[in-house]
Amino acid sequence: MPKVKDTIKKVVAAISDHQQEQKLLTEGVSELKGTVKKVVAAISDHQQEQNLLTEGVADIKEKVKKATSQKVEAKHEPIMLGEKEGVNVVKNEKEGRYEITLPNFYDAHFDLAGKSKEGVIIGYSKSENKEQKVQNVTIAIPFDAVKGVEGQREVSRKINQTRVTLKDINDEIANLDMTAHFAVNEEAMLGKKINSRGIPKTEFRDEDGKSQWRNGGFFKGEIVAVGKYFVVAKDTNPNIPQDQIILRKLETNKILDFKKGDYEVPAQRYEVVKARLGLSDTDFKKEGNSEVIKPGVMKYFAYDENGRANKIASAYTKPQANTNQAQQPKQNQNEQALAQ
Repeated sequence: MPKVKDTIKKVVAAISDHQQEQKLLTEGVSELKGTVKKVVAAISDHQQEQNLLTEGVADIKEKVKKATSQKVEAKHEPIMLGEKEGVNVVKNEKEGRYEITLPNFYDAHFDLAGKSKEGVIIGYSKSENKEQKVQNVTIAIPFDAVKGVEGQREVSRKINQTRVTLKDINDEIANLDMTAHFAVNEEAMLGKKINSRGIPKTEFRDEDGKSQWRNGGFFKGEIVAVGKYFVVAKDTNPNIPQDQIILRKLETNKILDFKKGDYEVPAQRYEVVKARLGLSDTDFKKEGNSEVIKPGVMKYFAYDENGRANKIASAYTKPQANTNQAQQPKQNQNEQALAQ
């Protein structure tokens, strides 16, 4: 019987050990499940964070793209309206076009209107500025020519360049006027009146027999000022009344030639003008940081009906002892022509 008892004891102990092992195993599995559950939850949280981060980045990118697009449109969409540097731009909704008005200087507006250009000249008008010697020109640019960012950018660039060029022209006019008046100052001090003129004109009769004037003719004169856009010459015609001085302000675009490449390098235009006038460095002298033409440089100018200079040559004007002598020179014999 003792052996049986020992056997039963061992069996009971083994069962107890097995139960404990099962209990530990159950607890371990439960703990492992909890750990796995936590890991799964952590992975899920990480995935959610990644999704939120991805969505956030995409949202930020979209917002940046939208803001950039709006910035580009805001930068290029509006054509600058109003008056600036003598160029006035208005938006004509009724006609569906922008209308640009400025003094009629070809060098300022040639890139806006004409063949293969966005705009077209629609009219001329008298300037309200009494000091302005030329008419105003109005150019129309249809809205269709300003579509899209590229179209807006290009037209805006041309309008801005027109403003820059017109300011440059007006600055040069003021400078050349001062230089030219200084050149004839001694005569002006004697009481002579200074009159400003353009290219010579020729009288003709229209169909009704009425006297009219058109571009064309020639004159001899002394060059008194040279710039990029204008040349000023003192007309030496002996028929000019003794109490007057006539200064002819000549546009250099009527002297330069596209076909000869005169406009290829804008920065060199002044030098090209000098070359077309047949001038050299010896014809000029330094005054400070500038150069001015020396006294006595005489030139002969001939213009065609289109107002272009078809001949420029050196000229010698024989001093006249008596400008009222009977024999009159051939050019501009009619004194009325001198007022044109």
